[in-house]
Amino acid sequence: MVQDHFWTVFAGHVQRKPRRVALVYDPGPGSGLVSLNWSELNNMTGRVAAWLDQNFGIASGQRIVHTSTNSLSDLLIWMACLRTGRVDVPIDGHLSQAMAHDLIRRAAGQWIESSDVPIRHDGVDAPPAALSPPRPSSADDDAVVLWTSGTTSRPQGVRLSNRALLINAQDKLEAVPQSIDDVRLTVLPFCHAYARTCDVGTWLISGCTLAISRGGEGLQRVAAAVHPTHVNLVPVLAKRWLNQAPDSNGQSRLRVLGCGGAGLDEATFHRWTERGVTVIHGYGLTETGPVIASATVSDARPGLVGPVTRHWQHRVIDGRLFVRGPAVMSGYIDDAPATALRIDPDGWLDTGDAVAVDPTSGQLKILGRCDDVIVLDCGHKIQPTDVERRLESIPPIRHAMVGQEDGVLVAWIVTDQPNDSLTLESLLEPLGDLPNYARPKQFFRVWPPPTQADGSLTMKGTIRRRELAQSLSQRSVTPIVG
Repeated sequence: MVQDHFWTVFAGHVQRKPRRVALVYDPGPGSGLVSLNWSELNNMTGRVAAWLDQNFGIASGQRIVHTSTNSLSDLLIWMACLRTGRVDVPIDGHLSQAMAHDLIRRAAGQWIESSDVPIRHDGVDAPPAALSPPRPSSADDDAVVLWTSGTTSRPQGVRLSNRALLINAQDKLEAVPQSIDDVRLTVLPFCHAYARTCDVGTWLISGCTLAISRGGEGLQRVAAAVHPTHVNLVPVLAKRWLNQAPDSNGQSRLRVLGCGGAGLDEATFHRWTERGVTVIHGYGLTETGPVIASATVSDARPGLVGPVTRHWQHRVIDGRLFVRGPAVMSGYIDDAPATALRIDPDGWLDTGDAVAVDPTSGQLKILGRCDDVIVLDCGHKIQPTDVERRLESIPPIRHAMVGQEDGVLVAWIVTDQPNDSLTLESLLEPLGDLPNYARPKQFFRVWPPPTQADGSLTMKGTIRRRELAQSLSQRSVTPIVG
């Protein structure tokens, strides 16, 4: 049966398997994990929906703005928005206060405190009068506003429709199937598009069990308890988790590790493969819901992000990727000029990314942002991303940024500790097969590390080049010479 709304999918699970475990959530350190079946989750969602109606009226299309920390209340707010035709606008709880206030103001919606959301877990037989009857919006109405990471500018609020979200999650699930017997653990923020679609969205469609927590500590605590079959991580967490014994940290059933936000280096990719885990790379943007391309279990390869998924048309013009399809955003919130700059009248969205197509597999290789290309004094052009990923494969390195200074190619290195064992030789080793002009001639250690709070890291934990470069004068920058 064709579905075009997550609420319809959710209601089907409630009807067919009400007492099967749907969700495992982590109340935090010192508390045990709590499980909810589909019926309990439905009843709790209904109570939150009724609370929204009682406090803010019956208002289809109303934006509900709240801080998001991957809590049970965050998930219930979205489910209640689906149920009542509202629009979920989560604000990452780890942002700086100034940035959070700016996003709240621009969201122009109804602010709620997550702590005020009524959460009662008292069994499957809730009083019918306490539940607000479902009245989901249409497939083409907005379902969420998710914020871009702010890699090249301040974050933009992206309007995604019910249909766009569902189609995108269906395409991801087609590339990487999961069944009702699987357990998916999400520790990435589901106020961002990657986890919202590839974790929460695929869970809702497949009807598997979803365990929710946040960050590295949540990964350690919850994985050991639920033994997930599927996990999506960013590279820094994937590397950290890999350096632990698989039998003691919840990896005993792990089959699929998705890696997003940035690519996983080849050495780490192969180490996971040796453990019997398939590493899935993918590619996308918040503006595309996010998935544009995804590897599959049968074609996963390091350095590639898979073929374009089923519902996208794509074309590459002068190395720049453009896409068109039903999962493209409805627009930026209250910013028609910015939307028009991104999507042309024929519906083609400019990704702003430089790509190449692998001639043997047809998979995409992401070269980097088109605007990041460095033109050297010798006339050669390089994409700094490739050099940076190679440097970031060295264990102590958390971030690398490559740029040109006074005509010289330079790399700035961020590690976990200000004093480490990095040597010039160790930095040059992974760059050995690059042409001489593409190898940095100077290396500098930067301390303290960039953070979201100081504006030099994006919401997904990648560096913001301009902001980090501007902040170097306020940091310790020392040459690596030995």
